[in-house]
Amino acid sequence: MNTPKKHHYVPVCYLSKFLNPKTGMLSVYDIKKKEWREHKPSKIMFLKHHNRQEWAPEGSDLNTYEKLLSDLESQGKIAIEKLIYNPKTLSGDEMAMILTYLDMQRIRVPRQAKMAKEMITNFIHSIAYKHSGIANALKSKSIKIVIDDKKARFKYLRATQGVHVPYFSRMKWSMFNAPDSFSFVTTDSPVSFFNPKFPPPSEPGISLVGTIVLFPLSSKHLLLLQHPELQQDPSIPPTKNRLFRKICG
Repeated sequence: MNTPKKHHYVPVCYLSKFLNPKTGMLSVYDIKKKEWREHKPSKIMFLKHHNRQEWAPEGSDLNTYEKLLSDLESQGKIAIEKLIYNPKTLSGDEMAMILTYLDMQRIRVPRQAKMAKEMITNFIHSIAYKHSGIANALKSKSIKIVIDDKKARFKYLRATQGVHVPYFSRMKWSMFNAPDSFSFVTTDSPVSFFNPKFPPPSEPGISLVGTIVLFPLSSKHLLLLQHPELQQDPSIPPTKNRLFRKICG
């Protein structure tokens, strides 16, 4: 099987759930240019060779990760369709597939990669500046620290893959349908965390009681995940760490 050069960080099959019924295209708003455009799902939210691992050992398939993601997308699409229209028939394996899909869709987008690179860069600089010789060299610009974008992203993926799954699996899941003549929208980072105490562009932690997970499944269906503690006691501060409360509360 030939691997496409365009590696989508938001799947085409997912984007196809948000087509404008009048045009059969995606209505896309470009924040930077502040303009609306019409696109086919296959023409957006991709980067060329985004998941290609050039540093893999000789003889290895450099596109293994991209093929694994394609597999996940295909199986996830089937499980999510069942979640929308017939959730009572979901098997344990299908639920596990949805959890993995949610987790990967959260961490695989460029916005998360950019955040990861910033974290790695700040960490390395914090160590470097503890040594006077290196600190002086950095200040005089006789040396500089360079982070490989792609390798940093893969390190982040390896470190965080599966981290969100235990949280997602214990949260209360709710499905909302858009009223007639209204539609849900999606973004280039579809799995969003929201906490009223950390408005965008801040990133709330998933373990905070007040953090909810929002994932539009289609233009008519929205999945919302909440920590059960918040439903049991709405007076809990949104910044309360769920694990701390469980152990000490």
